[in-house]
Formats: sequence, C-alpha cells, structure tokens
Amino acid sequence: MKTIAIIGRPNVGKSTLFNRLVGRRTAVVENMPGVTRDRLYGKFSYYHHDYTLIDTGGLFADPSLPFTEESKKQTLKAVQEADAIILVLDGRLGPHPIDKEIIQLVRPFLKPVFYAVNKVEGVSLLQSVYEFHQLGIDHFFPISAEASTGIDDLMEAIGRAFPPEKESPLPEPVHFAKVAVIGRPNVGKSTFINTLLGEERLITGPIPGTTRDAIDTIVHFQDKDYLFIDTAGIRRRGKIEKGVERASVIRSSESIKKADIVFVLIDAEEGITEQDIKLVGRVLEEGKGFSVLINKWDLKKTDPKARDKFKGDLANYFSFIGEFPFLFLSAKEGFDPALIFQTINSIMESFEKRVSTSDFNQFIETILNQYPPPLYRKKPVKIYYGTQGETRPPTFIFFTNFKDGITRSYQKFLENSLREKFGFKGTPIRIYIKEKKKNPRKTLNQGDRGYKKAP
Repeated sequence: MKTIAIIGRPNVGKSTLFNRLVGRRTAVVENMPGVTRDRLYGKFSYYHHDYTLIDTGGLFADPSLPFTEESKKQTLKAVQEADAIILVLDGRLGPHPIDKEIIQLVRPFLKPVFYAVNKVEGVSLLQSVYEFHQLGIDHFFPISAEASTGIDDLMEAIGRAFPPEKESPLPEPVHFAKVAVIGRPNVGKSTFINTLLGEERLITGPIPGTTRDAIDTIVHFQDKDYLFIDTAGIRRRGKIEKGVERASVIRSSESIKKADIVFVLIDAEEGITEQDIKLVGRVLEEGKGFSVLINKWDLKKTDPKARDKFKGDLANYFSFIGEFPFLFLSAKEGFDPALIFQTINSIMESFEKRVSTSDFNQFIETILNQYPPPLYRKKPVKIYYGTQGETRPPTFIFFTNFKDGITRSYQKFLENSLREKFGFKGTPIRIYIKEKKKNPRKTLNQGDRGYKKAP
C-alpha cells in the first residue's frame, strides 16, 4: 500500500481533496487558513491500487498564527513517510512566492511530486493555470476538489508511477479495540496519546482548541494493536462557537459512536465539572465502555490528601454509573503505558462478556429468593426467566407478568447485582423488561428453590 501526502500553503483546498479521495468528510474544512494542524490519515482504493492518504497543515503560514512551526514539523514528517506527494496550488489566486518555497523544500526528499492546481471551475480559470509554469513546473493537473473534476487524471498519473500491486489472498480482518479520548478543551488529550506513542504525533499546546480533527492513531503494545482517536475538546453547548469549533465537536461526537471504549480525561487541578459529568452521561447513552483518567496529577502530588478527596468526588459525582475504572496520571511527566492497556483489556472483556442462559437464570432465581420485587397493584410481580440479548454493551432481557411492576429502582438493583455477580466493570449494562401475559410452563417465582409449574 502506497502512502500519499497532500501538502501546500494554507487554504488551497488540501482537506477538501482529502475528503473527496477518502470518500467521507473526515477532515474539518473551513474557508480560513490553519484549520488542519495535525497529520490526518485516511485510506482509499483507486484502480487496483490501495493508498494511505495524509492530510497536512498549511506550510509557511502567517507566523503570528498559533502552532505554525509545529504544523510545519508535522507536514515534513508526512513528506518523509510518503511514497508520493500531491502539492496543491490555488488556481484562483495563481502562483504565489510561498509555492516556490514549498517546491524547494520538498525537492531534497527525492519523492515524486504531483502538482494539483485546485479551484479550477470554468474556462477562464482553466486558461489561467498556465501561469504556474513560471514556478518551474513541467506538468500539472487542473482539478476542482469541490466539484470532483480532474481528480481521475491526477490519480491515474499517480497510479502509473507505481507498479501494479500483485493480487494476494484477502488478509484476515484485523480486530482491535477502538479507544476515543475525549474531554474538555486543554485537559491534555493529545499529550496523553503522544506519551503512549513515544513521539509528537499530535500537536499540543496550552491554547484550548489545538486539536480540531478527530485523529486516528494505531498504537502497538505487546502483540496487539489499539486504535486511539484524539478528539477536539467538547465545551458546554452554549460556549461552542460557529464554524470550525462546531464542526470539531460534531467530529468528536461521531468518534464516541465509532469507539468501543472512551477515555474521559479530567483536569486534576480544575476538578470534576458539570461538563465532565455530562460527557460521561453521553458515553453511557451511546453504550460504550469507559474509564475516567485524572490527568495533570503532577500538580497535586505534593498534597497527601488529594487522592482520597478525588476518590470521594468520583464516587459522589458518578454515583449513577456503578463500578468503573479510573487512573491518576500525568501525561506531561509520563506514565506506565501497561496500566492503560491493562485497563483497556479489562474493559473490553466486560464489554464483550456473554453470560450463559443457565447461569443467568440461576442468578435470577437467587435474586428473587433474596430480594423479590415489590407488589404491583397488590399483586406479586414474577420474573419468569431472562436471557442476554447482545454484547457490546451487555444487554439483558427479563420476562415478567407486570412490566410496570419492575420499577427503575429495582432495575438499578438488578444492574448492580449483575455487576457484582459477573464482574462487569467499565461498561454500561442495558436492561429491557418484557411482559408476558401468559405464564410459560416454567417460572421462577420468589421463594422457589427451583423451577416449578406455573399455576
């Protein structure tokens, strides 16, 4: 599989081309410079070739803009990694001195470079692209990433630069845990992933909103791969600005849906906020496994009572959750990665756990003997039997004679009992109550020692 890096100065349409080739709106696109900062990866196929595509930040942006130098470093890493380069030029504005600087910058890498003159819509603009010859370009490709014109010619030329890939048996599908890292702005999400990787894969900084795209990064640890998704900071709804930030928050919400597990990062210095509680609630609504990571613990290590106080706050603010794993760490100073992956593996085990029907019904029988549900309209509430419908998250169905007789509080009791009995930790448990008007032949009634015929 060949890798292609898309580079160019700011606001020439790199992310629009990336989205067009990958086939989905992965990169945040906005009519302003500096929207993309990190390296963003995507995969696509074109005429017997499979490609990995890298979107990059704009080169030689206004030095006054934040993260200009960091974005340049990320772009150069992408160029080093790539087998070919698409250098995007602006067909509306024409040649720019920065374009020449970029051409000189990538020349020492000795990679094939394909010059795409973007934003060419209409005959007059198409005629003006020939001005780009003054940059010393022998051949370029007039395209419109927005209108999807000229891209076939560009990709055919790139395909001809590489020998056809030999057909091989389809590989076994790769299954790995997908972990989204979410939190309020500037809690250290990108620093956390960089520490796991052991390199500055993501741009970090003290300015809230540094990460704008949802960045996918595969981390290999002890013969397993884990997909980490860094996300933009999620603010309170009323604080979200229009444009790029709103699009970034939408990407973050989509990342939660895509993930198996979500790490919710909390700032140790600021403590647990209302927004943190809402984020955890959103994760539970989506039915994802999760853990709470208390970051920046280096700022609290001199306080001997801080850990116990925070544990108390976690138990108080997240009492609606049940048992869940949490870790104290400092992404800035470093931490033991093994603890993170042990936590992921433990959550995935609970997230995918299946309880046999016989064990589940034995559990129901024990519960009914010890703590039967309260009367409903002066009549006893019976749970006949149950089954586990799904995993990811674990979903259990209870069949009863009175659906409304199984109250919310009793459902919570059933959930907590399931966690205690079968070791579900760090995963939501979904419970559904179904009513059966006629009793089946066998039922589990409170006070019974086993199965007996229904009256």
